[in-house]
Amino acid sequence: IESWIKRTSTSVVSYGSGGNGTILGFSPGGYYFFINADGYLTFGQLGNPATVNGPAITHTNWHHIAVTDTNKTVVFYLDCIASTPSTYNATFAFTGGPGIGYRPDNGDNSFYGAIDELSVYNRAISATEIQGIYLAGNGGTVSERAATGTRPPRTSNASPTLRLL
Repeated sequence: IESWIKRTSTSVVSYGSGGNGTILGFSPGGYYFFINADGYLTFGQLGNPATVNGPAITHTNWHHIAVTDTNKTVVFYLDCIASTPSTYNATFAFTGGPGIGYRPDNGDNSFYGAIDELSVYNRAISATEIQGIYLAGNGGTVSERAATGTRPPRTSNASPTLRLL
């Protein structure tokens, strides 16, 4: 999973219960990628209290974020810098659709900020691919540039989009 995000506030991630702001969530049993109330990127299984934390985002600049899960090893990326790998043992089940910027099972935990170019891949993308996406900036993802040429600039009022690649 990778995306560009921008917090609106340095002190509030969500006005929802618990203060966690969802980046991408599926129904219970599926992926749950969010920023916790303290600003840390967090990944887990929706409905499972066990999660893993990555780096914190504490200001309101645009950032590229990514999380990969390969053979129960989770790595977070913030602006193409990898975190220390963490072990996360969950078997994900997808019984419902995704929610971008909110929890789809209850409509709670909306992200107080902007989400742009969110993508979910059918494999863990490599550190090199993540770096290419980060360096492309407003140019979009590496695969999009190859397929369609340059992309329009990212704007603060962009609508969230989900691409399954």
